[in-house]
Amino acid sequence: GDEAPPRAYYTEQHRTANAELQDHVRRLRFLRSLATSTAAAATACPICGDDQLVTVAVLTCAHAVCLDCMEQLVSVRGRRVAIVHCPQCRTRTRRVAIVH
Repeated sequence: GDEAPPRAYYTEQHRTANAELQDHVRRLRFLRSLATSTAAAATACPICGDDQLVTVAVLTCAHAVCLDCMEQLVSVRGRRVAIVHCPQCRTRTRRVAIVH
């Protein structure tokens, strides 16, 4: 008959949903910080210091990095990495979760 999926299935689903929720919360924090900070402070790249940014990549911790620096973060010795560490707080972000 119809058997319920194993407990591991539900545990993995819970982990995935929790990770997605945390990503959304971090993005919301970033948007709120943009609303309360000056444009230069919110968009200055913490790596190269460029404060005339038009387009940035946003990590799940809500810190922003310029696209040129982000490209360097996601490429190590010519290979794309799956996890990026924020240069400001060291929070881990999955490459697929980076918003730009």
